Amino acid sequence: RRLRNANLEFGCDSQPTQIIHVFDWIATIHCLLYEGQYEEAWRRFESLEPEIQRLPFSRIQLFRVSRSALGALTAIQNLNRSFSNTWRLRAQVRVDQLRYEQLTYTTTLANFFEGLLQLCIARHHKNSAAQVFSRQLLADAKNQAYLLHLRPYQFAAEDKLAEIQTGQSLGRLEQRMEKQGVSRPKRLMRLFTLPIE
Repeated sequence: RRLRNANLEFGCDSQPTQIIHVFDWIATIHCLLYEGQYEEAWRRFESLEPEIQRLPFSRIQLFRVSRSALGALTAIQNLNRSFSNTWRLRAQVRVDQLRYEQLTYTTTLANFFEGLLQLCIARHHKNSAAQVFSRQLLADAKNQAYLLHLRPYQFAAEDKLAEIQTGQSLGRLEQRMEKQGVSRPKRLMRLFTLPIE
């Protein structure tokens, strides 16, 4: 948060500052997710998304992917906390946007987020088919993340797979964060995955 505030103090009146505003928007949502304020994170996401889509650089794939991934995670965190078809559809739209990009990276994220989405559906509706689909998607995401060296997603997928199969997370993502010196790994994990059940 200190870095974000320091960045806001820097600025000029030229066109490129709009990019800084997008990064501030992303950082603000990440801070809200970190703090567990999922509904507020979604409100912030939704309030600026139409404006950001109108900016010329929003057509750049990096920004499209970042926006879709952030929207998927934020909707899934809300779905996990308070299941509704609205949250499910919001998450699915963002997962579909990630799949549309047709990159190995975005397919990995789409599989991971859709795996979490299906896990929420399975838990809420006691749906074994959704749980099987969730396992398949998370296993694919884990393998793809391993090949792409996306360790947070690899470990998060491994943890969720273990949680589905045994009822107990492996804690790999949390252990990795602790090893890296993260002081509050459970909070930082909210930027990647659902809390451990």
